[in-house]
Amino acid sequence: MSEETTVDGRVPMPDSTRQAFARAFQRVTKELYTERADNQSYSVIIQKELSAAIADTAQGISVGVKAHPFNFKAVAELKNSNIHHNKCLRTKASCTVGLGFITEENKARREAGLPLMPQKDSKVSKELNDLCDVSFQSTLKPIALDFWEFGGGLLEVKRKKPTRTSPVIGLHFLPAPDAKVEVTNKNGTRHWNVRGKDTNDERKFALFGDIDSFMRRNPSQKNVSEIIYFPQPTNASRWYGYPGYLAAVAAMELTQCLYQREFDFNLNRGVPEFMLFFIGAKLDPKDWKKIEDTLNANIGLGNSHKTMAINLTGTDVSNMKVQLEKLAVESKVGDTFSTMSDALGLSIVSAHGVPPLLAGIQTPGKIGASNELPNAIMGFHLLEIAEAQFLFQQTLGTTLGNPKLNGGLNLRMKDFELNQITDAMDLGLMATIGGMRQTMPEAKAQGRDLGAGLKQ
Repeated sequence: MSEETTVDGRVPMPDSTRQAFARAFQRVTKELYTERADNQSYSVIIQKELSAAIADTAQGISVGVKAHPFNFKAVAELKNSNIHHNKCLRTKASCTVGLGFITEENKARREAGLPLMPQKDSKVSKELNDLCDVSFQSTLKPIALDFWEFGGGLLEVKRKKPTRTSPVIGLHFLPAPDAKVEVTNKNGTRHWNVRGKDTNDERKFALFGDIDSFMRRNPSQKNVSEIIYFPQPTNASRWYGYPGYLAAVAAMELTQCLYQREFDFNLNRGVPEFMLFFIGAKLDPKDWKKIEDTLNANIGLGNSHKTMAINLTGTDVSNMKVQLEKLAVESKVGDTFSTMSDALGLSIVSAHGVPPLLAGIQTPGKIGASNELPNAIMGFHLLEIAEAQFLFQQTLGTTLGNPKLNGGLNLRMKDFELNQITDAMDLGLMATIGGMRQTMPEAKAQGRDLGAGLKQ
């Protein structure tokens, strides 16, 4: 033979044909998430502050705007690109403030060891609902989301007049990424700079309770509001709270890569399904175009496993050999995706401190395990939620519950105690149902008292 052959007698594809084939069938990809033109990982981007930081000196306090401890904008994008992260944020916010403030009736039930009654208007709701666009509960929920997502949430307080004794006439949620602390002197005197997305202008807001001093420093300021800040205590920043889940950013980004790869895999029918060789003769350009068009028609979402038929009219096929090499091994990709996504999901919920069951993750061998869910909820509440609820109560109690600062609101520290998820659930009943060897309808049909616990 005049042409070089491989060890098994096949004729290799000429370089020109190989290059043409590669040009004709470019890999198709679509960005599932936010495109990062600088090709940097989220872990790097998040650590970059939105503006240049003014570093504190070794002694005293430096003056100026204090940059966020991490990139809030990049962090905000994560919740729309990771299922478990999104679920954890919503779960923690709901468990923190979602059940509202406790009523006197439910306080008595808690002391008696009984589950909470369905929600009723608390003293806080009755006092503050009229000051909000909808209700105080709907205002507090996004603040709790910011608390867990950005390490701190903000509540805008509007008074009738810019004095600390003036009545409060409005309470509004303020997005955490829009606000930065500015220190104005070496004594640490400060206020908030807020740049709204709608107006794109920067305004100064006073710290709650500091409005009199703020007005003396800024006598020309108009339309002044105060800010109540709910930070997660941290040693990472002097001015802002800091969330604990940022250690899982790399796991979130790897999860994005897995989804992107699986998305592209299916968009392109996985690896090349086959390689098609026409050996011994050169196809007519019109015939080659037909083959290109037909194969390209099989690429893309919803176009896999199509059949094609081609009539080659302009080519001498008497000496032509058509050789098809199958390449696809699709089953392994799906197995890798499932294994890695489960492991990464567990890493993400671990960084959040949320039990996998509450994040929608079922661990093999644990489904229906006795007492698993009640024990997970109790541990989650004690280690994560109880502290956050205490911080919210303390913050609201020392501001809107302080008679010297709240403008006449009939609220005190004790009124801001939040309902607990452990009080809303009958954990004993849940443990009994989880350990029973019969279904709940069967037990009820036998007249069994589930409140008495498991049988011997």
